[in-house]
Amino acid sequence: MFNATSEPVKMPLAFSVDGIPVNCQFSAVMDGHLGIIGFIFDKRNATINIYLITLSSADLSPVGKPKLLVSFPGSTDGAFSVARSENNKVVSFIAFPESDKDDHFVPFAFCINERFEVMWSKPLTKFEEDGMHAVQNQSVSDAGDVCFLATKEPSFFNILSHAPSYTNVELLTIRDMGTSVHSVPIALQAKVIIEMQCAFDKNGFIICTGFYSDDFVDFNYTGKCAMRVDANGNQIIQAVTQPFSDTDAFYFSKASATPYGADKGAFRMHKIWIQPDGGFILIAEKILIVIEYASNVNGNAIVNNIYYYQNIFVERVAPDFSIVWSRMIPKNQVTNEDKGYYSSYSVIEKQDVLYFFFNDNPENIGLLYGIKAEPMTPGNAVPVYVSISKSGELMKGMLDGPQATKTIFCPRIFGDMDNGNAFLYGEKGRTYQIGSISFPK
Repeated sequence: MFNATSEPVKMPLAFSVDGIPVNCQFSAVMDGHLGIIGFIFDKRNATINIYLITLSSADLSPVGKPKLLVSFPGSTDGAFSVARSENNKVVSFIAFPESDKDDHFVPFAFCINERFEVMWSKPLTKFEEDGMHAVQNQSVSDAGDVCFLATKEPSFFNILSHAPSYTNVELLTIRDMGTSVHSVPIALQAKVIIEMQCAFDKNGFIICTGFYSDDFVDFNYTGKCAMRVDANGNQIIQAVTQPFSDTDAFYFSKASATPYGADKGAFRMHKIWIQPDGGFILIAEKILIVIEYASNVNGNAIVNNIYYYQNIFVERVAPDFSIVWSRMIPKNQVTNEDKGYYSSYSVIEKQDVLYFFFNDNPENIGLLYGIKAEPMTPGNAVPVYVSISKSGELMKGMLDGPQATKTIFCPRIFGDMDNGNAFLYGEKGRTYQIGSISFPK
């Protein structure tokens, strides 16, 4: 059923412009071609240049040279947030550049259409003037409207620490080709929001959903919340809170073993999958980053970042915000100093079935339930899939096909193809591996 079908693509280890590698970040299939979006830091001019690399969806060969899409001020790797519209007609990109000096850079946003043309681009100046801090959770419509969440508290959604607490959350919308910006405060009475995601639904509203805590000391996860906001982002129409079941409470409070002892980490919202009936599926992933301090033989300080990408939480919610079912997919990915490039997962929906793809330890192939997953590292990874039916039934297996062997995939670069298949991107030895996956009809 699942086959990585392409031959290895003999390319340099990185796409480049004038000999400078392009840092590939995400992809989309539009207008019969596969587009890979990446960036280059121009340190001389303190700018970040965003490039498009186009591949043929027929044979995945490069089409032309990398194309410069937009440039904006920035000098070091900050946060990058990407979203695709439901019908893959629009991709939105929000950058929150950081500085390696004392400069301060304004967030920047742009949208591209299905022909990989820039629809609009703008610095988020007002956003910065209001003292807001952005998060990596956003959604985009086929018209190029964008909604995302922000706060005046800089620790908001900080996955370098324990699950943070915050109260001053705002939902922001950018509409009318980037010319109109609206905001509405998001809050829960006597509760703090720990994590939240937003999405445009099919009925002209914006859905916000996430996790909250009643605990104002340790801020432990205690429940889920959902809100329905008008399309302009001006007014909350409906708000519901739901305490965790005993099973969910166990999973969300379970600590992970690290070199510095047990740590609960934080569940990050990945996506709200809007359903035809007006309900939605929310997807979250447990992520923990541990900073390890050491010294070399010369006594110089060494900082090592260890990235833990663990269980995936999936929940189906009815139009009235009641819970239909909840599932936890066991996963345990551990890497060093790579920002989780080969960790996390890709997800796609086919025939009312969700398919998750990720790199896993071979010893976990038969593991569908429970939380004791053996750790995956880049040296022992195999590509696997987990499917969840509309009723919540789980299945798991390895990707088969000769080109899936000894290939480690990059979940960030994944998507639909025009023929109904999906593509995966990764490395096999010293070459790129780009393969297609077929699905049951």
